[in-house]
Amino acid sequence: MFSVRKTVQLSAILIGAVFASNSYAMYSGSWSYGGGDSCSTCSGDGNSWSYNYDDTDDSKIVKVTAWSDTNTGKLEGKEVKHYSDGYGVDNNAESYSSRMGTTDYEKHYDGGYTIDNKTHMDSILFDYGEQCVVLDSVTMGWYNGDADVKVMAFIGEKDNLYKDSNTKYASFEDYLKDKSYDDLMGDTDNWKSYSVNDAHTGDEKTYSDGSKEYTSYFGKDKDGHDDYTASSYWLVMADGKADTSDDYFKIKHMGGHDYNGGHECKKVEIKCEPVPPNGQVPAPGSLVLLGLGLTLLGYGKRRRRSQS
Repeated sequence: MFSVRKTVQLSAILIGAVFASNSYAMYSGSWSYGGGDSCSTCSGDGNSWSYNYDDTDDSKIVKVTAWSDTNTGKLEGKEVKHYSDGYGVDNNAESYSSRMGTTDYEKHYDGGYTIDNKTHMDSILFDYGEQCVVLDSVTMGWYNGDADVKVMAFIGEKDNLYKDSNTKYASFEDYLKDKSYDDLMGDTDNWKSYSVNDAHTGDEKTYSDGSKEYTSYFGKDKDGHDDYTASSYWLVMADGKADTSDDYFKIKHMGGHDYNGGHECKKVEIKCEPVPPNGQVPAPGSLVLLGLGLTLLGYGKRRRRSQS
């Protein structure tokens, strides 16, 4: 039979096990960029590139497309450019003279197009397909002057987007083409935004050939607590609202984690939900053990009272 002391000891062990070994992280360890950048349609508006975002798993591929607002204010698919120092956007909505001007680095000295907010605001969409991911860093391989970045995670139901009460968008891309950046930033039911100001001042890494990378992190609230989000679609843009400076940069890749929340983003009825602080919640088995431990503790107390 259980003594009171043994009952209390067993309860403590069970409760300790709940928090020590039976909770699970909602995301796994950070990725390392896997490379393998390639394109099926390598040029022209609406083209795409892809790369392996996790060097431990060749099947984890992200699709990269380019977007920019136009004179109408709505987004249009543009040509995504890939270079050794990152991805840029060729925005043909801007005049040749403005793109080649001495102060406009959208097309800079080595012939590469950048992500910028000169005349129009450019962005790159990272599409992770059916996989929910938690992003927490942006790495750029080139910048000029200022580099304020806005990162936006789509948190809505991606297969349940309606143009009006009767018409569903045919695709996520069609949905974007019907929106302006202000529409997206104002729609807090479907989008979560992060500001990464002065991203060029992040962690700097220099390679043997002299090239550099600059990595900045996001996913914290104003008090410094974790505020991560899981999504399949991440839109990363030159933030034209951070200050009055023009921003020019190229993105090499995004950093983050796999999301292990028990569902996939492809399910129509489920969103990729925000990740709780510290990214951990008790697993269902943990709750069972916790209940058992509390029950045994209560049993021990009742038994002690009945013996006294």
